[in-house]
Amino acid sequence: MMYKELCSALIMTVIIILFAIPMNDLSGESREVPQLLIIAMSVINVGQYVQAAIKIAGRLDVRVTLEGYPGLRVGVLFGLTVVYLMCLQTAGFYISSLIYFFVTSLLAQPMKVTPLLAVRRFLICLLCIGFLYGLFTVSLKVQIPLSPLGI
Repeated sequence: MMYKELCSALIMTVIIILFAIPMNDLSGESREVPQLLIIAMSVINVGQYVQAAIKIAGRLDVRVTLEGYPGLRVGVLFGLTVVYLMCLQTAGFYISSLIYFFVTSLLAQPMKVTPLLAVRRFLICLLCIGFLYGLFTVSLKVQIPLSPLGI
């Protein structure tokens, strides 16, 4: 009997091969991104084969693996990500990103939130946004979604 994981890995291998065949027609820079995608897909595919081998060997119990998994927290973070993406055009990239980074950094870890921790996280998020501003707006001159206030 074939296992789901092994079938999934084999199908992924076929997809990678079918995706790689047309790359012979590409040259130069147009080949870089598809090549990186193929490499990433191949790494994931190797992981699928490892997972299938472990499952077939009977050493992986899904109930034990998912025990203690913070499903509610992951669901909330996913919902916040959707809200963040919907607010990008209205609130602007930098403001939305600052709020998103700050809120998710507080929710992602199960530790107790203290005022000192919140201030430290906010300052770190502010530094990250400053880095993104310097990289994208100043250095690379990338046009990003701005709020009606222009920030």
